[in-house]
Amino acid sequence: GLSKAGNIEPFNGSLKVVVSGKVIAKTDRGFRSLETSHPPSYYIPPDDIKMDALLYNQRVTPANGKKGFVFYFEADNGYITDIAWTYTDPTPTFRKIKNYLSFYASKV
Repeated sequence: GLSKAGNIEPFNGSLKVVVSGKVIAKTDRGFRSLETSHPPSYYIPPDDIKMDALLYNQRVTPANGKKGFVFYFEADNGYITDIAWTYTDPTPTFRKIKNYLSFYASKV
């Protein structure tokens, strides 16, 4: 079959993010990105996230060629660094997840 690595598709199901016992994100409008080297990433629209629970941190890195720059967030007053990331200016393929957040599964 054809590899779908690097593709982004609507995720049919609900996603919930819990930080320190509090639900900070819940959606049934998420997207899933299939990557080659690691598990799928799930992207949640900012409207479905308690954005006041997160802070932009100072870290910005270039993405791996296809999604512009990566901006990172922290939570719990900086206690959990790089908890999530977003693409503010993605390439056209990833335009539909502009400003959506994806959370590191190991941290939430």
